[in-house]
Amino acid sequence: MFLISTVLFFVISAMISFVGSLQLGPVNLAVINTALNRGYKPALLMGLGGSLPELFYSAAAFWLADLLLDFPQGMKTVYMVIAPVFVLIGFYLVYTPTRIKEDKMVSGKSAWPLLGGFVLGSLNPMLLPFWVIVIGYLNEWGINANQHLYTQLSFILGTASGAMLLQYSLATLIIRQKEKFKEKFIRYANPVTGIAFILIGIIQFLRVTVF
Repeated sequence: MFLISTVLFFVISAMISFVGSLQLGPVNLAVINTALNRGYKPALLMGLGGSLPELFYSAAAFWLADLLLDFPQGMKTVYMVIAPVFVLIGFYLVYTPTRIKEDKMVSGKSAWPLLGGFVLGSLNPMLLPFWVIVIGYLNEWGINANQHLYTQLSFILGTASGAMLLQYSLATLIIRQKEKFKEKFIRYANPVTGIAFILIGIIQFLRVTVF
């Protein structure tokens, strides 16, 4: 039971983290930048640094989700606050073309990619509410990662592993398909991601107000 639970919560959180990291946020763009301008290894270090904050934010989310469970109205308030944020971010992405450009902090020859990625990941304001909402949903579905210390640790490690798996995949894809990636994927990535964010925000709002 111990092994099954540990593996199960690791896989669940890793999958959620992988999917949740698909949007072209600061870390993903920095990995793209670094892969295009500095190569494969620096891009992996950038991705590793950007994935580490997942550990701290998901750990903090356990405490906050537990607190909100004692106050059901508090979780509804979180959903209501997050919904318009997702919609606003979505519209911003839809109307903001993605451009790959040189960033001295993360792409310069003297930069330290691991630290640069960690800083960018730490500044992501959506990580904490994202994991609070995920843990809340899982609890509602009877999947309680907070029941034991080892399930918590497994879940937390999975969050960083899923994010890092995406960064590894992204860096590998860019190195192998540089020109195709620039011409095809980047052009449509932000609008598609933006529409997804808008839909998530609308669903969150309807879930609280209608269902």
